[in-house]
Amino acid sequence: MTWRGLCRGGPWWAVLLVVASAVFTWASLSQAPLGAPSPAWSSTAVPLVVVARTAPRWWPPLLVLVAGAVAVPHLLVGDSPEMTTAVTLGSVLTVLVSAIVLSNGRRPSEVILFAPADLGRIVVAAVFGGMFAGAVDSLAIHLDGASTLSGWDVLAIAGPAHVAWTLLAASALLPVSRERQRAGRVESVALAVALLGVLALLRLESIPVSAIALSIPIVVLAALRGSVRGTTLHLLALGTWVSVLTTAHRGPFALPDEVTLESLGVSVVGQGYVVVTAMMALPLAVATAQGSLLRRELRSERDLSEMTLATAGCLVLVTDLKGSILRVNTAATRVLGVDAATLLGTPAWGLVPREHRSVARRMFAAPDGSFLPESVEGRLVDHTGEERRVLWTTGIVRDHADSPTHLVLTGLDVTAELNAAGHTEHLLRAPIDTAIIGIDRQGRITLANAGAEAVLGSNASDLVGSPFIRVLSAAELAEWAGGLRIKPDFASLLAQTVDAGPRDWHWLGDGTATLVSMELSQIVDNSGTLIGYLCVANDVTEIRTRQQLLVDALDTERHVVDRLRELDATKDHFVTTVSHELRTPVATIVGYTEMLTAGELGDLTPAQIRAMEAVNRNGERLVTLVDNLLALAGPGPENAGSSKVRVDLVDLAKEAERQAGALLQGRRLSAIFSFPGRPVPVSGDRRQLALVLSNLLSNSVKFTEDGGEIRCTVVLDGEDAVLEVTDNGLGIPEDEQDQVFTRFWRSRTAIDRHIQGTGLGLATAQAIVTAHGGSVTLESTHLDGTTARVRLPLLAEPTLREEGPRPERVRRDRSGPIRPNRPGLPELTRRSSRGPEQQFESHPDSLFERPDDLDAGREAETDADPADADLAVAVAVDAEETTAAP
Repeated sequence: MTWRGLCRGGPWWAVLLVVASAVFTWASLSQAPLGAPSPAWSSTAVPLVVVARTAPRWWPPLLVLVAGAVAVPHLLVGDSPEMTTAVTLGSVLTVLVSAIVLSNGRRPSEVILFAPADLGRIVVAAVFGGMFAGAVDSLAIHLDGASTLSGWDVLAIAGPAHVAWTLLAASALLPVSRERQRAGRVESVALAVALLGVLALLRLESIPVSAIALSIPIVVLAALRGSVRGTTLHLLALGTWVSVLTTAHRGPFALPDEVTLESLGVSVVGQGYVVVTAMMALPLAVATAQGSLLRRELRSERDLSEMTLATAGCLVLVTDLKGSILRVNTAATRVLGVDAATLLGTPAWGLVPREHRSVARRMFAAPDGSFLPESVEGRLVDHTGEERRVLWTTGIVRDHADSPTHLVLTGLDVTAELNAAGHTEHLLRAPIDTAIIGIDRQGRITLANAGAEAVLGSNASDLVGSPFIRVLSAAELAEWAGGLRIKPDFASLLAQTVDAGPRDWHWLGDGTATLVSMELSQIVDNSGTLIGYLCVANDVTEIRTRQQLLVDALDTERHVVDRLRELDATKDHFVTTVSHELRTPVATIVGYTEMLTAGELGDLTPAQIRAMEAVNRNGERLVTLVDNLLALAGPGPENAGSSKVRVDLVDLAKEAERQAGALLQGRRLSAIFSFPGRPVPVSGDRRQLALVLSNLLSNSVKFTEDGGEIRCTVVLDGEDAVLEVTDNGLGIPEDEQDQVFTRFWRSRTAIDRHIQGTGLGLATAQAIVTAHGGSVTLESTHLDGTTARVRLPLLAEPTLREEGPRPERVRRDRSGPIRPNRPGLPELTRRSSRGPEQQFESHPDSLFERPDDLDAGREAETDADPADADLAVAVAVDAEETTAAP
C-alpha cells in the first residue's frame, strides 16, 4: 500500500501505523537496560511521517493517538507517571515540530522523496526531532532519578537513534521516484544476498567492530545500480538488524548487562553507523534517480525536437554563427532534393541564386548574428534548378550566459500562395459580368473584381476600404429593415441574408441604380474560423424585364386556357345532348330492324335479310358509339357509375356469353367464357359495367384474326373481383402502349389494316372502372395477343358462401348462317355436369337448325342449376365482314 493509497483511505491507515509504532516502542523499552533510553527504536519516527502526510484537519486526533501510543508502552514497562507524562508531552511536541518542518507548508500529497531538496527536509526534520527527543529523554530520566547518566549523556544516546529511525521511516513511508537504474534482476538478487551475508556475519560475537564497514559498499552499490525504494529496503534491513543485535546483546553493538556510559557508547556507535550509511546511500540513490529521470526527459525532449523538425512543413536550418549548416529538417531536404549529409557543413548562402549570395553572406558577417533580419523573403534554388519564393524567419539561440551559440532559420515556401495570389488577381481583373466583392468582418470592402467595377462604375481601389452597405440603395434598405422591424445596418443585413439564397437589390453606382441578384456567404479558413464574407451579384435588370413579359404572357395564356375549358365544357354538353337525341332514333331503327329480320312484319327475301342484318350491325355499332359518348361526355369520368347497386359480374359474363353470337357473326373465332359457380358481387352501375365488358370483347374480336381464340374470365382475388378478356390477336406495339387509354387514339395496326373504330372503347372502360374505385391494366405483345384486366372491389356480403370454381366448357363449330328469327342469340345444345377438365363438342348439324331445338336449349338452361358448374361457351362462325372500332 503506497502513501497515495493511504491518503485515499483516510486516517485509518495512519491509525494502524501509529498503533504499530506503539507496539515497537513497547518491545524496545522492554529490552532496554534499566535507567537508560531505548537505543533500538524511536517512538516518534513513524508518527511524525504519518502526521506530515495527513491533512491538517486530522492532526489533533492523530496527536492524541500519538500521545496514547507513547504513554501506554511506558506505563506497561513500569515507568513512573511523572516520567511517562514528560516523555508523552515531549514526544507529541517532537512529532508536531518535526511534521511542520517536514511538510514545510506543502499539501500532504507533496510530502515526497523525489529530489535532493526533499531529502534535505527529511534530514532537517530528523535532526530537530533528535534534539527534541534527546531533551525529552534527559528530562524523563532526571525525573525518574534511577539513572546515573547525565542529561548530555542521554541526549547523546537518544538523539542518534531518533535521527536514524526518522531517516529510515521517512524513506520507507514517503513516495519515492520509481525510476529504475541499470541493475538487472540477477544483480539485484546478488546485492540482496551479499547484504544478508554481511548481516549474518555481524551476528557473530567474535566479529570485530570494523566488520560493520562491509555493508557500506553493498548499500552504496545498491543506491548506484538500483532504485530509491530498493536502497530504502537495504537500509531498513540494516537498521532493523543493528537494533535487534543491540537489544539481543549480540554482535559488535551488543549491550552488556551493566549499564555504563562506555557500554551505551557502543549503542551510539551502532545508531551512528546506520545514520552514516543512510546519509551516504540515500542522497546517492535520489541523485542517481533524479539524473536518470533528467536523462530520460532530455531524451524525450531531443526526440520531440527531432520529431518536430521531421514533421514540420516549413524549412528549418540550424547553423553556427558563421552560417555553416549544422542541422536540417526533412522538409528542407525534400524541397532541395538532397540528403541531410550533403547539406551539413555547407554555408547557408549557397542555397540562394548566385546573384544574391553576396547579400546573404553579409547577413552572417556579425559574430552575434545581429545582421540577420527577423524576417526576410528570398529565393531558393531546388534540385531541379527552379527558384522558389521562401519567407525566412530567423532566431538566435543563446546559452545560460546570454551568449549566442546558434542561428535558426525557419523558411515557409510561399511559391504556391504567391502563384495563387497572382491567379486570384487575374480572376479579379477578368472581364466577367458577375460582380464579386470581398467583405471583412467589420463590413468593409476588401476586394472587388471587374464585374463589380462595371456595375458600380468605380475602380476597385476606390471601393476597397469603404463600407459595403453604401453600395445598397438606402431607401430600399430602410424599407426592407422596417418590414422586419430591425435596424438598417450591416449586422442586420448579415443576420437575415447570409447563406439565405439570392435576393434582388438595387446597387447605387455613378448616379444610376442597377437591379442585381445578390447572395452573401461566409468565408472561413482551414480551421473553420470566420474571416469575412463574399458577395456575388449578377445584373438581372434585363432578366427581370423578360420575366415580367413572360408572366404577362402566362396570364394571357391562362385566360385562353380558361376559355378553352369553357369551350370544352360546351362541347361536352353538346355531345351529350346530341348523343341523347341520337339514341332514341337509333334504338327505333335497331328495334324495327330486328322485327323485320325476325319476320314479324312479314317474310323477307334472302337479299332483304342480308340488308337488314347489315343495317342491324351498323345500328348496334352506332348504339355502342352513343353509349361511349354518353359515358365520357355525359356525366364525365369522375361521375361515371354514380348510380351504384349490387351487380353480379357472373350475370354480366353470362349476358355477354348469350350475346356473343351477334358479336362474332361472320368471324371464325372461338369465344370461351369462364366464371365461378357462385355470385361475384360488386357495387356499381350495371349498364356501365356491361358497357366496359362489351368494349373489351369488341376490341378482342376486332383485333383477333380468324382462327384465333378469345377468353373472358371472372375470378376472385382476395378482396377484389377480377374480370379478364384475353385474345391471341394482333396485340399492340410496345411504343404505343402508353396511349391506349387516350380518347380517339387508334394504333398503327388498326389504321394499316383498315380496322374500323372510334378509339373510345378503352378510354370509356378506364373512365367507368376508375369511377367504380377499380383499375384497368393492359398487357400486350405485338402480334402475340392482349390481356385486358379489370379489378374491382368485391362487395362484402354476410351470406357469401365460398365455393371453388367449377368451369364447364362447350365448344361449337359454326358452319351455317344464323337463322333470321334468332339474330345474335346463340344457345347451348347440351348441358353437362362433367368435371372442369373435360371439354364438350356438339354435333355441327344440331346448331340452330330448328326453333324447337333452340326452345329446348332454353328449357335446359332454365332447368339447370347455375351452381352445378361454371359456364364456358365457345362460338365459331364464318366471317362475313370486319366491323367495329377499338
